[in-house]
Amino acid sequence: MLNNPHVLFNDGMAKYFMLGEEIAGKQLLQNAADQGQLDAIFVLGIMLMADGIERKQEALIIFKTMNNPSRKWMYERKDSSSCISHVFVQEVKKFIDFATSQHRFMDEDKIKCPCIKCRNIPYREVDTVKTHLYKVGFVEEYWCWAKNGEKSIDDDNTFLGVDDSNTNFSEVACSYRDMVIDAMTPDLNNSDAEEEPNALDKKLFDMLDAADRELWPGCKKVTQVSVVARLLNIKSEYRIPEKSYDAICQLINDVLPEENNMVGCLYRSKKLIQSLGFPVEMIDCCRSGCMMYWRQDKDLYRCKFCNADRYKRSKNLARCSRLSFKKMHYFPLIPRLKRLYASQAIAASMRWHSENHGHDAGVMCHPSDSEAWNDFDSSHPLFAAEARNVRLGLSTDGFTPNGAFGKQYSSWPIIITPYNLPPSMCMKEPYMVLTALMSGPAALMWTISDFTAYAMLSGWSRAGKLACPHYGKHTQTFRLENGNKMSWFDCHRRFLQVNHPYRKDKNKFVKNRQVIEGPPPSKNGEQTLSEIEQLGLIKVTELNADDVNKRCGDHGWKKKSIFWDLPYWKTNLIRHNFDVMHIVKNVFENFFYTVMDVKGKTKDNVAARRDLKLYCRKRKGVEDNERA
Repeated sequence: MLNNPHVLFNDGMAKYFMLGEEIAGKQLLQNAADQGQLDAIFVLGIMLMADGIERKQEALIIFKTMNNPSRKWMYERKDSSSCISHVFVQEVKKFIDFATSQHRFMDEDKIKCPCIKCRNIPYREVDTVKTHLYKVGFVEEYWCWAKNGEKSIDDDNTFLGVDDSNTNFSEVACSYRDMVIDAMTPDLNNSDAEEEPNALDKKLFDMLDAADRELWPGCKKVTQVSVVARLLNIKSEYRIPEKSYDAICQLINDVLPEENNMVGCLYRSKKLIQSLGFPVEMIDCCRSGCMMYWRQDKDLYRCKFCNADRYKRSKNLARCSRLSFKKMHYFPLIPRLKRLYASQAIAASMRWHSENHGHDAGVMCHPSDSEAWNDFDSSHPLFAAEARNVRLGLSTDGFTPNGAFGKQYSSWPIIITPYNLPPSMCMKEPYMVLTALMSGPAALMWTISDFTAYAMLSGWSRAGKLACPHYGKHTQTFRLENGNKMSWFDCHRRFLQVNHPYRKDKNKFVKNRQVIEGPPPSKNGEQTLSEIEQLGLIKVTELNADDVNKRCGDHGWKKKSIFWDLPYWKTNLIRHNFDVMHIVKNVFENFFYTVMDVKGKTKDNVAARRDLKLYCRKRKGVEDNERA
C-alpha cells in the first residue's frame, strides 16, 4: 500500500494543502507521479481540496509540471565526475534564450533569476543569471518557468472559476509563493534590490560621492578630490618635501573663502584619497633571490635554501633588527580586476571577446580569434561558458636602472593584460596591471617576453646547442669554425613544404647542401610535462633544487616552471610567446651596426668573413679585408 500512487497522492495533498508541510507534501506527490500516470480523478481532487483560486491554480501547476521528464536536467546539474554537466550548460542557454524573448517579464535587459538564492525575486543581468545557475542550480520545483514568461495552464481556465482574459496568469499563479517568500525573507521584498557592496568596495563608492564635493560653496571648476589628487601628483613629480607640501596647503587655505573643504596637510591628503588606491604588500625576500618570506615561510629568520639572514644586523648586537635586506612590492590582482567591473562601461567591455566582432571569418584582430583561444574554450567549457571570466596575458622583462647611490641592479616587473577587453583598450596603459599572479576567477592564457625572460618563465635553457625549444634534441645547430659561436644558419628549411624550391637550392644557403628531412616532432603540453617529470626536474622554490636539477643532465630543461601548477596549463595550445618588439629591435640593431660599420658593434670581422667563405658561396672579388 505504501507504494500505491493513490495513497502517496492523498498523503501528499494532505501534507501540502492542510498541514502546510510543503516539502514533504511535494515529495509524496512526486513519488505518486513516478509510480503511475495520474488521471482526471486526481485533478478533480486538487481543485476540490485547494482553498482559494490562487491555491487551485498553484495546485494545478504542480500537477501538470512535476512529472515533466523533458526538464529533469534542471536538477541534474553535475555529472558522475562532480563537474557541471554539458547537458545542463546547453539547456541553461536555451532557458536564457527563452527568458530574454519574453520582454513583458523583463526589466529592460534583465531577467528574474531562478537560482536557489535569488528564488525569482531580483532582476539580474543575463550573465549573472548564468553564473548563479551554474554555481547553485535552479530553485526547487521550478518546472514551469512562470516567472520568466512561460504560460503554465491551458488557454481555457474558466473551469477553475476565473476568467484570465485580462489577467497576467504568471503573476497570479505564483502569488502565494511570493507571499511565502516575502514572509520568510523580508530582506528580499524589493525585487529591484541590488546586493550591498562589501566594506572595501563601499569605500570606493563613498569616494566617488565625495568626488563631487565642492572645494568651496559655489565652486564649479574643481572639487576637493581633484585638487588634492593634483597636488599629490605635483609633489611626487617634483619631489616636494612634506613640510613644503604642508606650507602650500596652508597657503591655499588662507587664500580660499573661510567655508572651504581644502585639506591642511599631507596626512589629511593621503587619508582623503586612500580609498582610491589599491592594496600593496611589502614581502621580504632572500638577499640572493632564493625565496620570499610569504605564507608558510613568513616567520622564518633565515633563507631555507642558502641559510642567509633575513634581517640586517642591529647596532645593538643583543637583538636583531626588523629591517630586511631585500623587499618586493606585491600588488594583488583581484582588487584591480574588481575595479574594472565597478564601472558599467568597462564591465560591458569585459564581455567583448565573446560577442560578434563584425569582421570576416578567418581574420584575426584579437586573441579571441586565434586557434589557441578556441582550443582553450573547447578544453574548459565551464570556464568559457561565463563570458566575464578573465583571460590574462603575462609579460615581463628585466632592466637595470641606476639606484639612488649609483649601484646597478636588475628589476623584473610583471605586467598582466586582461584580454577580455577589445584591442582599443586591452593594450592601453590604464588596463595593464603591474602585479604578481594569484588565484581567482581568471585564467592565464600565455606569457609574452623576450628570449632571456622566456628561459626564466618556461625553464628551458637559452644558451648552448639546445637553445631552440622547438628543435630540442633534434637540433642541427653547429659551432662556427672561426667565430667559435653556435649557429642556426640554414636550420629553417626543414619547416618548408616538401616541394618548396628552396629545399633543393645549393647556392643561397649552405653551399652544396639540399634539405630532405621534415620538421622535428612537436609536443603538446601533456607530453612536455611528462618529459619534465620523467627527468626528475623540480621547481626552484623546493629544497636543494639546484643540486637536483643539475643531476638530471643536459636535456635542454633546467627546471620545472611554476606555471605547471596551474591545472589548465598543460592543455594550453600556446603557453609562451616571444615579444616581437624585442626580436625586431635586436635584428635591426645588428643589421644597422654592421651596415654602418659601428666600431665594437659590427658583426663584420675577419672571423665572420672566413666563416662566410667556408659555408657560403661568396661573390667574386670579396676577400677577407674587403667590404662587400
